[in-house]
Amino acid sequence: MTKTKSQAQANLEKLPAECYATLNTTGELIKLVAGMSGFYRQGQKYPRTLIASEDITMDELADRWNADMGVTPAQREAMEIGSMWGWDVPGADPDIYSKLNDHE
Repeated sequence: MTKTKSQAQANLEKLPAECYATLNTTGELIKLVAGMSGFYRQGQKYPRTLIASEDITMDELADRWNADMGVTPAQREAMEIGSMWGWDVPGADPDIYSKLNDHE
């Protein structure tokens, strides 16, 4: 009898340990951790100072920090979905975003 991986395990293997995102309701910078529900608030003083001095948005800052960590936009999207809806849902698989973009 072979044991198969759960969908959550399969999705988590394709994701980084953590990434940055922005909270839709407030625009604040948050950190998402693979396998964990919800998010961690980040101190906002430094990011707000940085975005003001560089004339970028908080979302662009999250993208920049993610790129520095090797996190792809598809992985960020999958982590946003996984942290809200569970790591076993189709949206927590970063491959789905690549397939969607291939059809555009």
